[in-house]
This record gives sequence, structure tokens and C-alpha cells, in this order.
Amino acid sequence: MRKEGIKMDKIMNTKEARLNDVIIFDYFEKLSDGSIINQASNKKVKLGHDELNKSIEVHIVGMEEGEKKKIKLPPHKSYGNYNEKLVFKVNKTKFKNNQRPAVGHRYKIKLKNGGLIHAKIIDIDNQKVIFDANHELAGKEILYEIHLRKIVRN
Repeated sequence: MRKEGIKMDKIMNTKEARLNDVIIFDYFEKLSDGSIINQASNKKVKLGHDELNKSIEVHIVGMEEGEKKKIKLPPHKSYGNYNEKLVFKVNKTKFKNNQRPAVGHRYKIKLKNGGLIHAKIIDIDNQKVIFDANHELAGKEILYEIHLRKIVRN
């Protein structure tokens, strides 16, 4: 029995991205003010293999080839919330004579447990150097514009 009212032009074969697919996509990573912090064209990744932030990957799974999507990630799903505990002071005497600490300089700092952290000098007073080991984008909402160009099935 034929129903009236639905007029079909053509049936389109859609291809949706799923885990284990290799995808090729373009993206812009922006701050909420619209400034671009990162971008790439024809980036190739395999979904489900820790090649992308999981919070972005869940938005790509289910996208169709050629589809464009805008994604807004809160700080805790992108570069993390800003953590005041990662701001710390170091006595200037810890620097070697040839080192001249300056605001904005970055250092690798060896921890007592043997680990390493990367930190940036954010202030200097008479006796102390103040470091911040938060990611520069910690605490910021991040916007992504994604264009899924191609899906390659294995």
C-alpha cells in the first residue's frame, strides 16, 4: 500500500563515524572570545585509540562524512579546572648563579618523588619566585568547530 504525502527525491547512503574508524577532519580550537588557539586541516586519527580527547571523540562518533559540528567543552572536559595548589613559591637561592628568572619563563622542575612538572614564572618578589604549573588553558571554556571530511573503514 502506497502512502500519499511523502515524495522521495533520492535515498542517500550515510556513513557515520564509529569507534575503530580512521577519520580525516579539519578543526578550529577557540576560546570563548573567538580567538583561535589551535587548528588543523586533514588531521587523521583512529577513533577509540586515545588519539583524541575523549570529550571531543564522543561528539565525533555518529557524525556523517561531510558533516560540520560546533562543540563547547567546559574546563574540566578540556584542559582542566584551574588548580590553586599548582601555584607555588620557590626561594631564589634554588636558582644557579647564571640563571636569571623572569616572569614568563618556563622551567622543568624536578619533584622530590622524582617526577617532573612544567611551570611558568608568574611573579617574582625579593626572595621568592612564584610558579604556576597549570596548563595555560586551564579554567577556560573551549570551543571546537569540526568538519568531518572522510571516514575510512577497515
